[in-house]
This record gives sequence, structure tokens and C-alpha cells, in this order.
Amino acid sequence: MTSISYVTEQYLQKLRPRSLDDLVGQQRLTQRLKRLVRQVREQHQRFPPVVLLGDRYVGKVDIASALAHEIAGEQQGRVHLWQGHQLDSAPALEMMLQQVDRGDAVVVDQLDVMGAELRAGLVEAAKGAAVSVGSSETGDSDIQISTPAFSLVGTARPHEFNDADERWNPLQVRDYNTEELVTLAHCCARRLDIKVTDSAAFRLARHSRGYACRLKLILIEVLLGSVEMLSQKDEWRIEERMVKEVLE
Repeated sequence: MTSISYVTEQYLQKLRPRSLDDLVGQQRLTQRLKRLVRQVREQHQRFPPVVLLGDRYVGKVDIASALAHEIAGEQQGRVHLWQGHQLDSAPALEMMLQQVDRGDAVVVDQLDVMGAELRAGLVEAAKGAAVSVGSSETGDSDIQISTPAFSLVGTARPHEFNDADERWNPLQVRDYNTEELVTLAHCCARRLDIKVTDSAAFRLARHSRGYACRLKLILIEVLLGSVEMLSQKDEWRIEERMVKEVLE
């Protein structure tokens, strides 16, 4: 699962939650995020930069996307989903920020790929203030960047993100348990207008090893590999044997 095809990415987009209420599992984190959103709304504050920390495939981007839609929806803004490697220089950061309007929410996946100076510049730009951004790591000279204020949510792996300047509010994303993943399998199947048997959902959950994104990738692989078989049925249903064939 090192590379994702265009078709798989389209399915992942369809499965991505659009609000915090759409999230399955992670109840403690979800409640904390809801309290933060409510506090910001009630006190008319700017949403603070948040970074979700967790292992690869655990589902950080889904949670970040749900949070971003929650924030941007309140201000009728758009959600931008970027990868950290797209922001690896001051000119690249300036170019991407030209897409942002006031009230938008920006999600940066793999925030740890960016250099510390660029991350600091990104946080300052989110405040809506003109900032001078450069990078001693890439040899970039300073560039003046001015954007409207926007909300910022990042994701990173804990051992690769070590900002200690308190610019970010770090929140931990834990692994999912089997029960949560079984529920997630059924939820994803409904969003794809198919059904998954309980035994198939359980096998998906066990093989996902606590990672929500891994479960979705396996489910999509099963769906794509069984589309001819499924099309011959009146009701599209993924069964345990289909999952077993893909995993083997």
C-alpha cells in the first residue's frame, strides 16, 4: 500500500467524513474537537492551528478533513487538502497560499515533511498578517507573503514532529479497536451503496490492525477486484471469501 491509484483516491474522497459527527470511533478526541470548535464560535476567536499526531494509516487525514469542513462550513469557506511535500520551499508555499480566501480551512498532510521555518511561516500566514518566509534548509531567500486569515489543521507522525514553540496544538490520534473498525466497515459500505456481511467486516477489521485508512484501502481493493462478480447480483454485497481472496 505504498502507492494509491487515481481510482482508489476517488473512492477515498467519497469515504471522507464531512463533519465531526460523521466520524466513527475516536470519541474522546472527537468530543475534544467539538468543545474547541464550540469555544471558538462562542468567543468569536480565530481557530488555533491544530496538528493531529498518529501512525501512518491510522486515519489522521479523515479527522483533519472533518474538522476543516466543520470550521469552514461555519464561515462558508472552502477546504484545501495539501501534502507537506507541496510546501517544501518558500516559493511553493507562496504559490499554494494564493488559492486561499478568508474563512477557508487548510489541511496539510505530512506536516513533518516541511522544514521548521516554513511551518512557522505557514502558522503566521494563517493569522492573516504579512510575513517574510525563507528557509535556511533549502537556501531560499525571504519572500513576503500576505494572505487573508484562514484556519489550519495539520497531520504528522509523532516521532517526526518536534515543534516546541507552542505554535501548534498537538492532539493524539490513537489506534482503533476491532469493534470500531467493524462499525467503520459497515459505514463505508453504506457510503459506497453496497453491503458488507458481518463476517467480512470482522475480517477487514482484524487485518487492518487498528488503522482506519488501511481498512478503507482493503475494502476498496476488494470492491475493485470483485466488481465483475458483484455486477451479476441484484444486491452488491461483499462477503468474507472476497476479502480472504484479496488478502491472500
